[in-house]
Amino acid sequence: ACALLAILAHAYWYVEPNAVEALPPALELPWQQLRARLDRAQEVLTYTDLIVYNWKLRRPAPSASLRVEELELLLPTIGNREESVFYLTQVEILSQSSSMVRAFVNAHEAVLHQDEDGVERALIDIIDCLDHLVSESLLKINPNPYSPTYVDPVVWAKTVAPFAVPLHTGDQGPSGTSSPIFSALDVFFRRAQNASFLGQEIRALRAHYPIFWRQFLDALAGVSVIEF
Repeated sequence: ACALLAILAHAYWYVEPNAVEALPPALELPWQQLRARLDRAQEVLTYTDLIVYNWKLRRPAPSASLRVEELELLLPTIGNREESVFYLTQVEILSQSSSMVRAFVNAHEAVLHQDEDGVERALIDIIDCLDHLVSESLLKINPNPYSPTYVDPVVWAKTVAPFAVPLHTGDQGPSGTSSPIFSALDVFFRRAQNASFLGQEIRALRAHYPIFWRQFLDALAGVSVIEF
C-alpha cells in the first residue's frame, strides 16, 4: 500500500512539466499514515517501495527463482524495458545475495568458537557470492542492443531516472547505495571510514531502513571477524 501511494504521489507530482506545490489530501494523508506505521519520516519513494516489494513471478511455481527472466514489475511506472530490467536486476541481486546472510552468521559462530577454518569458509562463501553477482546478475543491465536484457542508457535517463527524484530538496530518494548489501558488508568488515560521497550516503541511508534491517545491522556489528 505504501509503495502504491508513493508511486501515485510521484506520478501526480511529475505528470506536468512544472512540479506542483503540494499533494492533494487524498494522497498525502493516507501516505502519511502508512509512513508513520512504517517509521518513515521523509515523504519519499523509497528503495523498498521501488525495488524490494515491486515484483511478481511471471509464472508462479515451486521451482521459480527470482531472476530477471522470470519476473515482472508489480507496479510499473514507465512500462518500458529499461525500467523493468533495471529494477528487476536489483531484485535478482538481492535474492542471490541472501546466501551472504548465512555466511555472516557462520562467520560469527566460528569466531565465537575460535574456529579459524570456519571463518575462512564463511569468507570464501562471501567472495563466491560477490563474484556471482558481479559476473552474472549485474551484467543483465546490458548496454548491448543485441542482448535480451538490453537497457538503452539514453532512454533510461530520460524516462526511468527522473521519476524517483525526491519531491522535496534534501530528502534521500532510492539509489543503488540504498541496497542493504553495501551496509551489511560495511558493518561486517568494520569499515572504518565513510569520507567519500558514496560512503557518507550509504551510512546516512541506514537511518531510513526498515526497523528489522536496522536491527540486523546492529546485531551484525556485535562480533568482529577483523579482530579475530
